Amino acid sequence: PFQNILPRVHVKEGERLDAKMKRLESKYAPLHLVPLIERLGTPQQIAIAREGDLLTKERLCCGLSMFEVILTRIRSFLDDPIWRGPLPSNGVMHVDECVEFHRLWSAMQFVYCIPVGTHEFTVEQCFGDGLHWAGCMIIVLLGQQRRFAVLDFCYHLLKVQKHDGKDEIIKNVVCG
Repeated sequence: PFQNILPRVHVKEGERLDAKMKRLESKYAPLHLVPLIERLGTPQQIAIAREGDLLTKERLCCGLSMFEVILTRIRSFLDDPIWRGPLPSNGVMHVDECVEFHRLWSAMQFVYCIPVGTHEFTVEQCFGDGLHWAGCMIIVLLGQQRRFAVLDFCYHLLKVQKHDGKDEIIKNVVCG
């Protein structure tokens, strides 16, 4: 839940910090869930919201977070050579083989971009954006983000389309 923790804002000469902070607090007040649940929720929901809010504030205050522990655990799983593949024969990069995760992820993203049929669901409708976050996380934990940025097939197609400027529909795929 939103913890009502706002960053310090830049204050120009002649402005008051407290006035700016009050504006920010009022702007983000609807995002604070506990007061909303206290107004609209059942007694059980109110108790759960208050407990969750308290626990989260205490953890953040002490610097405790499960996020780092989970990422470290996932990184330990990714130490398996199957995620990185063997060293390239030319010493630089794999040209014909697809042995690194970023290449697989690029292919998966290309498939996501293909329009779905009338009664089919998109990846986002099925999984939300969690699948995209998971793919990006794995790429970063494997240290393949630079190779992905350079070799991503979808980004390459986007650059080609921007260069040639053609807006055609090829096999039900809008190129533009």
